[in-house]
Amino acid sequence: MERGRILIVDEDWFARDLYSEYLQIDNNIVDTTADPIEAFELLQRNDYDIVITDMFTRRLSGLDFIEEIRKNFQSVSIIVISGVNAVEPAVKALRLGAFDYLLKPVNPETLKLSVKKCLEVRHLLKENIELKSYVDLYSASQRIVSTIDPDKIYSISVETLMEIIKSDCGVFIQKKEEDTEYIIKANKNIDTNNLQNILKFIQDYLNKNYDTPAVDKISLYNREELEEIYRKISFMMIIPLKHNASNFGYILLFRFYNRISFSSREIKDAEFLMKNIVSSFVNIQQFSEIKSLAYIDELTGLYNIRYFEEILKREINKGTSNNIFSILFMDLDHFKEVNDTYGHLVGSKLLVEVGRVIRNCVREHDFTVRYGGDEFCVLLTQTGLEEAVRIAERIRKTVENHRFMSRESYNIRLTVCIGVAVYPQHSTSMLGLIEKADNAMYAGKNSTRNVVNVATGSDDKTSNLNDIGLRFSEKQ
Repeated sequence: MERGRILIVDEDWFARDLYSEYLQIDNNIVDTTADPIEAFELLQRNDYDIVITDMFTRRLSGLDFIEEIRKNFQSVSIIVISGVNAVEPAVKALRLGAFDYLLKPVNPETLKLSVKKCLEVRHLLKENIELKSYVDLYSASQRIVSTIDPDKIYSISVETLMEIIKSDCGVFIQKKEEDTEYIIKANKNIDTNNLQNILKFIQDYLNKNYDTPAVDKISLYNREELEEIYRKISFMMIIPLKHNASNFGYILLFRFYNRISFSSREIKDAEFLMKNIVSSFVNIQQFSEIKSLAYIDELTGLYNIRYFEEILKREINKGTSNNIFSILFMDLDHFKEVNDTYGHLVGSKLLVEVGRVIRNCVREHDFTVRYGGDEFCVLLTQTGLEEAVRIAERIRKTVENHRFMSRESYNIRLTVCIGVAVYPQHSTSMLGLIEKADNAMYAGKNSTRNVVNVATGSDDKTSNLNDIGLRFSEKQ
């Protein structure tokens, strides 16, 4: 036989004691109260299966009481016991969601049978609800772990948790490095300004360094600077996102004052999703590292040809009327002699130093690339011809005056030829721009060397992107 937890609400003490005695015979756990207000407090603290209530009370009408239970405690079943033998109140009670309507005086077996049927129906519904919740939980976890976009994971995490945990509002926060303030990465159904005030108010909660989801009852009634609706926040769930030494932040879920606290089942669901969110962050980190490796030259640590192709595509595809950028194509003079004289190991170390020298000559938002062998490129964003030539000259002079491998006492002298091409002045295509800069650089190598040459003419022909890939491969 199903065993349940039951709350009896009746102003008649004799009726309360009698019903309680009936139901405890079948090993049910029974609490009683005469006050509907106290009944709400008991419902908040305990997980009841059934509320048995009289139809009328002094402080609150029976129908209003039923309606409030249905609104705030949807999972609780209601059995009404009334001394009024009339159709209208019975119909209203059943329409409001009561499971059964019994008339006083109630036969003990009739009450026990009604409770038994109610518990059996609840058991079947619970099985179906749990099955559906497991499906929903699995679907939610798949949605989270399949996200590898670092910009989307924050909002997807908040929205998914709010959907599963049934929250009124939520936020994803991260702590600034070496700071006490928090950065809001994503928020839903809550104003940013009010949220900042709430974060200041709950600092003590966040400083507890939770390892698993935790629930606190908070009161914001005295925070006059908050909007009215956010002064009503009553319950908060803190979901920490940590992995080894990495702290990805916190997700905070809130419920308003007229809602019940988060249940133990919801905390378990949050913990399950918390682990999936952490896994997603770890996957994003690993994916980012792998992607970086694919775009980084193994020897020099500069960007490689693959990334050069990507940033050229991005710059050309901006499509704005004032879009302008320049590329510098450079090749070291007589580098073969360095390898022949000092060996390839020294030659490789020298290339690393050359890359460092070039990168120190350009701006942080420019891109320095090892094109292959002893050839390097720089993409200068938002830079016209005059500025590009000035930067190219700075690189040429710096290389010429630098003593390479001085720490190893080699003091090797080098010079470089640099070709300059500007988009869209010299070409509007990837291949055309590279060829213009490449030809300008080779013109310098075929003349005096140690020189900066500017591309000539313009070439607006379009080129197949596949040709770029072939050309890059050939240069390698």
